[in-house]
Amino acid sequence: MKLRWVTELKTLNMKLRWVTELKTLNMKLRWVTELKTLNMKLRWVTELKTLNMKLRWVTELKTLNMKLRDALDLYANVVHVKSIPGIPTRHKNIDFVVIPRADRGRGVVESLKITTAEKSRRIAKFAFDYATKFGRKRVTAVHKANIMKLGDGLFLRCCQEFI
Repeated sequence: MKLRWVTELKTLNMKLRWVTELKTLNMKLRWVTELKTLNMKLRWVTELKTLNMKLRWVTELKTLNMKLRDALDLYANVVHVKSIPGIPTRHKNIDFVVIPRADRGRGVVESLKITTAEKSRRIAKFAFDYATKFGRKRVTAVHKANIMKLGDGLFLRCCQEFI
């Protein structure tokens, strides 16, 4: 099964376009590794579609999408939630941003939660930098530190370092 990938990048007013047919998973991973090795940062992607690739082997825990996130070191998602004027909704004037961590994937063992101080600081710094850059008034850290004292307690302490 071939994967036809068309990506357009804009860098310094230059428009680059790749059309690549990758036949095997190893070729796909090699291509992703080459992107990272060349230190290309994907800033503007004209069209981004989620790679919904089903796991071929029961033993494989990561989808191609997860491997792509790991190879490009993508650690935060930015989801902007905003009310649209003229659309009737239960709640009015909603405007907030959710920044969940993207450095963890769903595996077979979902009860195992791995949290490190470095990754917690990294996502907290990203959230505070985002709030500063886009004029947000507050940053709220969502956690379960009262129940998960070690993992979420560490995350909460790392967030408080930026206050």
